[in-house]
Amino acid sequence: MTAPSVPTRDPAARMVLAMHRLQRALWDQPVAVFQRVGGPVELIIATDVARVPWALVAREGRICVVPEQVENPVLRLGLTVKALERLVDGTLDVRQALEARALVVEDPNHLLPRLAACFAGLEKMSALGARVDNSTRKPGTSR
Repeated sequence: MTAPSVPTRDPAARMVLAMHRLQRALWDQPVAVFQRVGGPVELIIATDVARVPWALVAREGRICVVPEQVENPVLRLGLTVKALERLVDGTLDVRQALEARALVVEDPNHLLPRLAACFAGLEKMSALGARVDNSTRKPGTSR
């Protein structure tokens, strides 16, 4: 994958650029933290013309962002390109994105906080864990 070098308005190019930035951010994160998620995470990115499958997987001792659909993901996130960019920038308001349907979460096993732990310590994404955990928790529950 080669990242575009010029800013663009093309959603597909913005998606690829955001995925490159996500890969760089996750490259040195401990794979053991990701392995606590329990399997691959599917990211479905909605562009103007298609829904594009990507995945977070553990490969060769690293957390990898790959442009492919995975079988049996343990967690699935659907994002618009803009929500993906904000996630990578660390500025995504999870509650607002959920309400606007810019972020859709399929998390039957409550693994999203474990995924958010993969971003702990990343300067721009460090608040993501608390945002995800608090925004997806049902009122009146501890989970």
